[in-house]
Order: sequence, then C-alpha cells, then structure tokens
Amino acid sequence: MSDLSKTREDAARQARTLLGIDDLGTNALFSLAETVFGQHRSSRCLDLARLVRLSRRAGATSSVAELIVGTRDLGAEWWSRAHEDMTAPATWEDRGTPDQLLARTVSSPIEAETILRQLASWISDDAADALWGRPIDYVDLNDPNADDRVHLPENTVEGDRLLASFDPGHRVWARVVRRADRGDPALEPSGRRRNRLGSVLAETEIVSVSDAGWAYAIATNVGPINLPGEMPGGPSDPFMATIGPNQAKRLSTWALKRDHDIAERCRWLTKGDIWSSYFQLGLPYSRTGEWWAFDRAASAIVDGEASEAERWLNKLA
Repeated sequence: MSDLSKTREDAARQARTLLGIDDLGTNALFSLAETVFGQHRSSRCLDLARLVRLSRRAGATSSVAELIVGTRDLGAEWWSRAHEDMTAPATWEDRGTPDQLLARTVSSPIEAETILRQLASWISDDAADALWGRPIDYVDLNDPNADDRVHLPENTVEGDRLLASFDPGHRVWARVVRRADRGDPALEPSGRRRNRLGSVLAETEIVSVSDAGWAYAIATNVGPINLPGEMPGGPSDPFMATIGPNQAKRLSTWALKRDHDIAERCRWLTKGDIWSSYFQLGLPYSRTGEWWAFDRAASAIVDGEASEAERWLNKLA
C-alpha cells in the first residue's frame, strides 16, 4: 500500500469515528447535517456547496463535516451566538452570528466557498476556545524562530504557559522564560519581551473539529464529488458536461508524454473524466513542479473558466 493510500485509509477511519457514520458520501453527510443543526441550515449549506466551483467541492463538503462535529460539541445555540475574531493580541471584534453569515447573499463561487470556509473556521476556533481558553496572540509556525513570538500580558511571570493560535482550531503553547539579558529593544513595544522575560513555543494542540474537516477532505477528495440530487452519470451530474476536443487533446497529449501508462487508461471526454484523470495521475500530491500547469489547466476546464484554461494550456506547449 502506498503512503497516500495509507493516509487516505487512516483519514477515512478518523472521519467515520468523528462524524459517527460509516458512509462518507454526501447524501449521508447532508442528512447528518440536517439532524445535527436543522433542515434550514443544512439546505442553505447545500445550496452554497452547489455554487462552489467543481474543483473546490472538497473544501465545501469538509467544511460541512466540521460544522457537524462542532455543533455537536458546542450545541445548536452556537449558530445564533455572536462570534468574535482576534484582530490583534488579546483584542477581539464581533463578527456577527453564524446564522447571519450563512444567510449572506453571494454572487460568485468564491463567495459561496468563502462563507462555508469561514463558518468552519469560526466553529473550529470556538471549539478550541471552549477546550483550552482564548489565545492571546497569533503566530506563524512557518517561521523557524521559536523564541519571543507572543505578546506577554503585563502581569506575566516566569513559568507561565500562554496560548497562541496558528490556524483555525490549532493552538500552540508558549512557556514564559527569563532571559540573561534584555535582548532586542525592538521587541519591547510589541510586548514580546518585558524586561528580561520572553517566551519559547512548545507543544501544539488541534481540536477534533478541525481534524474532522481534514480527515473528511483527504478521505473523499479522490475524484468527482456529486452532491445530493445529482445522479452520477445522469443529466443532473454537472461532471457529465463534455469538454472541447482541442482541450482534451492538448491535456492528454502532454500527460501521455510524461506518464503514458496511467494517462492511456484515462478518459478525456467530460469534466468528470478530466477530474478523475487528475487524481489517477497522482495530482496534487505526488507530482513534481512540472505538472503545475497541467494541474491549473485541468482545474480551470472542470470549472468552466475558459480564459484561465487557455492560459495554462498554452504553458503546456
């Protein structure tokens, strides 16, 4: 078994455990959403998911998975309670209620996706806050420096453990330490050093709500994702739309030259064929950078973005 297959198998097992269902299909997912947070909210989430670009449906459905697990943890009243975002160290701003965000009018696929993603981020953060308390700062864990990354409250003493956020539902602890010297004076105004006190990043925490979204996406994002009401292969299946023969030839010719054995087994007639070939060829996980243009061209074709598709197809020549 390949590493990717093993990862997907583990992710499916985790998703089933966290969601409490054996079937990870979208019919079962939205049926569970209706049970957990109500028919009106579930239907609105489905309406938004239908508006999302076809190549981005995994993000939409995994957001619904997070909302299911988060609502179970926090209660259905979460939807009508105002959410606050940290806009600066220990500074919080009211963003309105999840119900208000869910009801917002959308005019583009990107806006529909953004709403679902934002709701998932809110519920992951609120679930993490309920477990560990509110973070006092945000850090970028891509920065290799572990020292003096968080704002120190005025009453901080040596040995304190402080909590920072680095992604929705993801937290990192910081231990307050005493330094041998005052260090960089530029850190004093931001509060990352106070006299000789600083901090060192320690262990990380990930709330199960975020894990549910990650696991569901990895387990199910393996080809075309049909939503409830879309019969795979039938007239209601948006992936059955045919693509231009010239687009298909340019994609398949390029792929055949680079991985003939796999590309020869792929079909190149419909959007579903293109999206299935995308995963059969190992995208986006196990290909070198030379496949980037193919990745972007295939995604644009599936999403019906003609000019974007042409731009990337030209880079395949």
